Amino acid sequence: MTIVDPRPSFLRLVIERPATSIPPGSGEVEPITIGVPMPRGLCRDDGVLRLSGGGRTDLPAQTRVLDRWPDGSIRWVLIDFQHTWSTAAPDYLIDWSASNERESASILTVVESADGIEIGTGAAQFRIRRGGGFPFDFVSVNETAGVRPETRIEAVAHSPLVAVVGAAHVEERGALRVVVAVSATAVSGGHPLELTAELHFFAGMSTVRAVMTLRNPGRAKHPRGFWELGDSGSAMIRDASVSFAHAQPAGPAHVRCSPEPGLAFASSSSSVEVYQDSSGGANWASANHVNRDGRVPNRFCGYQIIDDRGTSAGRRATPWVIASREAAWIGVTSPRFWQNAPKALEANTDGVTLRLFPKQFGDVHELQGGEQKTHEFYFTVSPGAPPAAALEWCRQPSRARCEPQWYCGTLVNPYLTPAADDPHGTYLALVNAAIEGPDSFEQKREAIDEYGWRHYGDLYADHEAAFHKGPTPLVSHYNNQYDAIAGVAYQFMRSGDLRWWHAMQDLACHVIDIDIYHTTADKAAYNGGLFWHTCHYTDAGRSTHRSYPRSTSIGGGPASEHNYATGLMLYHFLTGQAQAREAAIGLARWVVAMDDGSQSPFRWLAAGDTGLASVTNGVQGPGRGGANSVTALLDGFRLTGDRALLEKAERLICRCIHPDDDLAPGQLLDGFRLTGDRALLEKAERLICRCIHPDDDLAPGQLLDRELRWSYVVFLQALGRYLDEKRDLGEIDRMYAYAAASLLAYARWMAAHEFPYLDKPEMLEFPNETWAAQDMRKSEVFKFAAVYATGAERERFLERSRFFFDYSTATLAASPHHARTRPLVLMLQYGYSHAHFQRSPPSFDPGPVTAAMPSPEPFVPQKVVAKRRLIAAAALLGVLALVVTFAIAVGWR
Repeated sequence: MTIVDPRPSFLRLVIERPATSIPPGSGEVEPITIGVPMPRGLCRDDGVLRLSGGGRTDLPAQTRVLDRWPDGSIRWVLIDFQHTWSTAAPDYLIDWSASNERESASILTVVESADGIEIGTGAAQFRIRRGGGFPFDFVSVNETAGVRPETRIEAVAHSPLVAVVGAAHVEERGALRVVVAVSATAVSGGHPLELTAELHFFAGMSTVRAVMTLRNPGRAKHPRGFWELGDSGSAMIRDASVSFAHAQPAGPAHVRCSPEPGLAFASSSSSVEVYQDSSGGANWASANHVNRDGRVPNRFCGYQIIDDRGTSAGRRATPWVIASREAAWIGVTSPRFWQNAPKALEANTDGVTLRLFPKQFGDVHELQGGEQKTHEFYFTVSPGAPPAAALEWCRQPSRARCEPQWYCGTLVNPYLTPAADDPHGTYLALVNAAIEGPDSFEQKREAIDEYGWRHYGDLYADHEAAFHKGPTPLVSHYNNQYDAIAGVAYQFMRSGDLRWWHAMQDLACHVIDIDIYHTTADKAAYNGGLFWHTCHYTDAGRSTHRSYPRSTSIGGGPASEHNYATGLMLYHFLTGQAQAREAAIGLARWVVAMDDGSQSPFRWLAAGDTGLASVTNGVQGPGRGGANSVTALLDGFRLTGDRALLEKAERLICRCIHPDDDLAPGQLLDGFRLTGDRALLEKAERLICRCIHPDDDLAPGQLLDRELRWSYVVFLQALGRYLDEKRDLGEIDRMYAYAAASLLAYARWMAAHEFPYLDKPEMLEFPNETWAAQDMRKSEVFKFAAVYATGAERERFLERSRFFFDYSTATLAASPHHARTRPLVLMLQYGYSHAHFQRSPPSFDPGPVTAAMPSPEPFVPQKVVAKRRLIAAAALLGVLALVVTFAIAVGWR
């Protein structure tokens, strides 16, 4: 890898707004937050960053470092500023110079006390009080106007509960934005519910962005490993709402509503209700929406508006609702409103109510054990009459981005090349099928109506419908298989196309809420884990996104073979979103917990690790289980700096793989070709088998078992990621040498033996287009290996990389099913590095490593040791029983 330091004097930010959003010359002020990558060594102090644009050379900006390079320079920085929609081009420049001086004065004030927190924005005063209303207690905009919020939850057959703030703390404090986290606990039908909210306050504004999460922290019971709706661990919610009421209800009042972006506000004298019952799409009554009884409870297509003029209808609402009084007006909107149906937004002369789980729905809302839902909304209060286009940006926020040349040139993702500079047209066409044409992710979503609060953001796993027969589509959920979030993040940075951004955002939010098991009450192997995609070729039925419906023969639960954190980490860096960071770190901690023998039921019989973090298809060794664990641990280390996570990754590497110090398999194979001596070939196979797994009873040659062992290449990719991390850290030590030698040993074997999967379809249970996409992984492994090889061997690896790249793209492009979700995601994740390696051939030479490499240690999982001891104990008891029986018999005689 050639490191290119662009060393520019500035970077350019581009602001892009939705077509139906704010008119350019409206003068509206919109807060912007963006994560910006920086090249290594370029800038150490975020305080010297300076923003200019819109005719001003020194605009107020707020910065916070999200990540640093190992040398201490900034790798990712979060930048806040306020954009005014004028006629000027919406572009900004950021430069850096030691002579820059940041203005420290701010109209934002934060006062913390034992009772709570008060925030002044210059336009309004907000009070958060422990024991007070959730998410905040009171808002005032002048001496006479005020608003009182209230959050209510109503469980089935129980009285409504008003949530109160239990804890509050300032998460982020700056000149332009302050973030306060608040939490509360409620009880719904015997099930404790956790409520949290991130409240974003902006300088000079009376508008608050609220990100509110409702979680069921209890466990699901999942009898026999089946995870379906109707589980006794679920909480049944009739209604969950947050209301904002005028503190002074006297005086003339009126209500206004704009149900969709671009539609004018209409006035009502008393009240208005916008209720979105379903997505409004053609398949709004899809079997995707079945409840615990197998029934679809949605009643009609789209939304209804009820006001004093009667009832009207529409398809897809993102409403702004305003309740005005003489002293002030209250406004509320919620982005992605219809996508997360059912939802309701109401207003009357007293105030506004947003129903997160609305009582108007034809059923209760089932929040499964360990499941949560996050709702985003904007609340504003202001004196006087609201403007005609009041805060239109809130329901469709604008996005800021860097240019692709910047994202790629910083090398925060070392193998990215701008899509405009990628010469591989076939590859680009395959990738762009995800956002263009009839098979795009957005179009596929309509097929099963992948909408609603539980489903929106996930991808339709249409590849699982390959054998489906019937009048309606098979319902199958993708659940971030192969880390689709990371794939779309890479493509966004390569292209700057906001369609990738929205796919990343929506999928990340879904995974964080629904696909991760948010509980500590289940077994350590499950707590905090990521649920699998829907079982292969099976309808999800009532299992929603939890993999195992009763129609399958066996059950299960979260496991290391499906654990992806990199995309969540990238989403955090691009947005600063705290939930994404916590989720990625949580998945790394889950690896440690699932492998911790002290938390398993076998701890009374044996110590040691469980092996659950490194098992793939029941085998300890290089495979996707160990690979995903290593990668998640590296992500956790990157986000926290906790070296215990890096050291755990290294222990898993040593557990799963090792090079042979005496004679590499490649040399034996060369000898076999020269002499024809099969003893050399058999020795090579034994060495390969030993590298793959340490179990002595497994037969040689299993590396080419396509169904059970194909994912050894996934582990080699994880080795490449680990080696990149070690090089960034400057740690060219014995573990570095160990991993590099292991990667090279396998790459030599692959160069001699590997062939495209579909060349021998008889070795595959289902020879389909996914296997052609999986061949791209081999191309990636050879690129990684080429970095650490020299001379003719490097050229051989690069030739093999080109071969598998060309084969994968050409074969997949020729398939009529090339745009199915699983092969498409593989293309998003892999293949983009090919352009980089063509432009920058590897030339890395770390020099000699003097430290001795770790010796391989056989690993025996805790469960195996426990069983052996149990058998031995049973045998001993049997012998003792015989002895006692014999003694009794002799004594009786």
